[in-house]
Amino acid sequence: MAGGTLNQPFVFAAMVYAGLLIGAVYSLFSGLGKLFHGKFLIDLLFDTMFILISAAIGCFALYYAAGLGLRFFHFLGLAIGIILYLRLLMPCFMELFTNKKKKRIDKKTKKVSN
Repeated sequence: MAGGTLNQPFVFAAMVYAGLLIGAVYSLFSGLGKLFHGKFLIDLLFDTMFILISAAIGCFALYYAAGLGLRFFHFLGLAIGIILYLRLLMPCFMELFTNKKKKRIDKKTKKVSN
């Protein structure tokens, strides 16, 4: 994008959205890691994939929104997006997932007990 101050809110918002996407990728790999917990090579593979995907998202957002110009508020936007996802959105999704999981377990135990 062209330089100047008029596009800075757009660039900041794009970096916040990129941070939200990185947070979603983190929760995806976190969930996958819980499925295969305790296996060193799988954990290493998931961590490496997360780092590569997160770096690709960050670089793509920097290239698309800011033309690879690095400013402090770009990294601040990424950090804010990640924190927003982890503090606000991830607990909501985890609660929905665990409630559905509990309902499935309750239905199974009721069927078994009857």
